[in-house]
Amino acid sequence: MENNFDTESEEHGTQGESSHAGRLMGVAGALLNVHLEVARNEVSEEQGRIARGLALMAVSWMFLFAVILAFQAVALVALHDLLGLRWLVAAVITMGADLAMFLLLRALGTRQLKAPVLPATRAMVRRTISALRN
Repeated sequence: MENNFDTESEEHGTQGESSHAGRLMGVAGALLNVHLEVARNEVSEEQGRIARGLALMAVSWMFLFAVILAFQAVALVALHDLLGLRWLVAAVITMGADLAMFLLLRALGTRQLKAPVLPATRAMVRRTISALRN
C-alpha cells in the first residue's frame, strides 16, 4: 500500500509541475508578444529620426568630398592671387575651412542619431528578464 501511495503522489507532483511550467511558458509568450508590439510601435515612431540622421550624415560626407575637390581649387587660387599668400599658407587655410564645415555637419547628424533606439522596448525586456530570474 505504501508503494501505491508514493507512486500516486509522485504522479500528481509531476502533473502539477507540468501545469506550472505550461502556465509560465504561456505568461512568457504573452510578455514576448507585448514586447514585440511595443518594439513595432517604437520602430515606426523612430524611423523618421533615424532616416534624418543618416541623411544628414550622408550629406555631410558628400559635402566633404565635393568641397575637397572643388572648393579647395578655387579657394587656393583665390587666396594666392587676391591676398598674395604663399601657396602653402593658402592651402592650409582652405583645408581648415573644409574641416570646419565637415565637423559642423557631422555634429548635426550625430546629434540626430545619439538618442537610444527603442528605449521603452529595451527597458521592458530588462524588467521582464529580471522578473523571470527572480
